[in-house]
Amino acid sequence: MYMKAGNKLLAGVTLCFGMACTAEAATYNVGLLDVTPYVSAISVGVGSFTDRFDFAVGTPSIESASVTNIPLMLYSTNILNISGLSLGVFDSGNNLLSSGNQLSWPVQPGSYYAQVTGTGTGISGGAYTIALAATPVPLPPALWLLASGLTGLAALIRRRGI
Repeated sequence: MYMKAGNKLLAGVTLCFGMACTAEAATYNVGLLDVTPYVSAISVGVGSFTDRFDFAVGTPSIESASVTNIPLMLYSTNILNISGLSLGVFDSGNNLLSSGNQLSWPVQPGSYYAQVTGTGTGISGGAYTIALAATPVPLPPALWLLASGLTGLAALIRRRGI
């Protein structure tokens, strides 16, 4: 019925180690992205993690995303560090659109999410920054010229009854 002191210590160490090495997962709602970038510093515990950042794009845009490790060392001891830090961006159908640490690609209006994964290897885990931005793609001036030309042509054809 009573545990020996050694068994209590072993159980306590096992519990603490298990808590320190458990996988982490967090979801962040970024909202609608526009020209003002979303930038955030995130801290993670020791062990593997997967963080998700949900966002939406309202107009055809060039999406940019980056993730950067923030290491902190005291002499030769890693206080904060992340190994295997990676970023993937997915559409609402869970299709991978792009991956890497510095990304840029064209997107249409819709819902997307960025997924950051890695392993906190510092004695206090790790930290990283993530930046997301959507720069609207302007319509080229030639498109306006083409539209006005077609409108004029249609008016001419209608007037002549062709």
